Amino acid sequence: MDNDTETTKKDLSSALNPYAEAWLPQSLRETEEQRTLFITFSKGFPLNVGEIRNFFSWKYGDCIERIYVNNTNPAAPPLFGKVVFSGKAIADMIMSDHEQVRFRINGRALWCKRYRLRQERGPDQQHL
Repeated sequence: MDNDTETTKKDLSSALNPYAEAWLPQSLRETEEQRTLFITFSKGFPLNVGEIRNFFSWKYGDCIERIYVNNTNPAAPPLFGKVVFSGKAIADMIMSDHEQVRFRINGRALWCKRYRLRQERGPDQQHL
């Protein structure tokens, strides 16, 4: 019986990495576009990455994967950017059933709407 016990103990050990990320089939993964909100600022009143991160972290917890603020012209303040959340559920919770949502951060407006790739936009929205 001792031989059987040793064999069972060996069979239960694993070479799997306990720190590895959970595996999800490709069909169940949320795309980055599904987890992203497009953000705009009032002209002349931009927010920086730290302010945006602090606000969403305060309101929704540790939920941000990445923030991008467009600053192609260093002489002018940025007007837009995007926030990539860790899950689609966060973006869904923020937007609810609204087309746009406005937040006030440090006295400045931040507008959010769902992010859509250019090819997904209609002909009347190609300039966005």
